[in-house]
Amino acid sequence: MEDAAEKSILLVEDESAVRELVRLALKAQGHAVLQASEPAEALALATINARAIDLVVTDLQFARGSGSTLVEGLIERGLDLPVLYLSGLSEPPCTLPGKRTLFLSKPFELSQLEWAVAQLLSH
Repeated sequence: MEDAAEKSILLVEDESAVRELVRLALKAQGHAVLQASEPAEALALATINARAIDLVVTDLQFARGSGSTLVEGLIERGLDLPVLYLSGLSEPPCTLPGKRTLFLSKPFELSQLEWAVAQLLSH
């Protein structure tokens, strides 16, 4: 079994302070992090780095687009990856696209982020 610390994560978050905090936390866990500030940028990165991405960590709501639309676009490109959705909403919408998904409500503890990432990467 591969070590979860050797994984590559696509991080998509429009709030720069949140993106940087999550990026630093993921890197501290030993992960490589590709980052984007909006879904269109993330789709471009995913197209270029398709085979290298093991997990998507994305905000749910963006000024232009949504995390669920992003994941649907990834699935259309053959990238049905595990997804950790982050949101200011207290509850996730009824259904979120993706083969394996978890939801964290902001604000969250870094220990919650670490647990969710480990769960999604362990399968």
